[in-house]
Amino acid sequence: MVLNLSSTHRVIGQVNDASNVEKPSVGTVTIMPPHHTFSFQVVGECRIVALQLSAEDFRGDQWVFDGTMRLRPRVNVDDPILARLIFTTAAAATAAAQRVGLDAITERLIAVDCFAQAGEPSRVVRGGLPPARLRRVVRKLEVNPGGPISLAAMANEAGLSVFHFARAFAASTGWAPHRFVLRQRIHRAVELLGDESLSVGDVAESLGFVHHSHLARTMRRFIGLTPDILRNRVLA
Repeated sequence: MVLNLSSTHRVIGQVNDASNVEKPSVGTVTIMPPHHTFSFQVVGECRIVALQLSAEDFRGDQWVFDGTMRLRPRVNVDDPILARLIFTTAAAATAAAQRVGLDAITERLIAVDCFAQAGEPSRVVRGGLPPARLRRVVRKLEVNPGGPISLAAMANEAGLSVFHFARAFAASTGWAPHRFVLRQRIHRAVELLGDESLSVGDVAESLGFVHHSHLARTMRRFIGLTPDILRNRVLA
């Protein structure tokens, strides 16, 4: 299982002979279970966290399943809860704490229906933004992640009223617009913190946070770690 910590690369390849071309974003997770074929080429530099779960993690008394159930492969899936669990497990200070984290990850994988019959139809999001409009809004946020952007400006970019934009955006992303903006800034902070020439204060200021503590509080809410813990235990 791989947690992506950068957005400056592409992953080109195949999963079970099906072509996959992805431009990952920070916080997305790739799940590579056994009995599947993966062939990936990374274009550009990337930073990841990789964790390994054994089959025994899924065979406790409470996780009994028959032989027809398989863990589905997923590439760059956006699951904030799973990502947070991987972040905190990777930063665990003791083996016992890491074991607790791995158990929580196992439970999350099962809870989100990663165990499913092959060929299960994907869920369709209704009432959301058309993909092209959503991409346009996200690109606008990426141009200046630390700059101010109003809900009205985002709605204007999508060509909708503020009311209809907020509802459609939440339906498409699962996030209210203002929380999505904060999440994008935290993901950018994860990337910038990998640059040792930047202080945490520098990163906070560049992304529109008032000070180091403001970034730390917000980062803890989203990924479960402060900038110092992320830098010293995960990115080091």
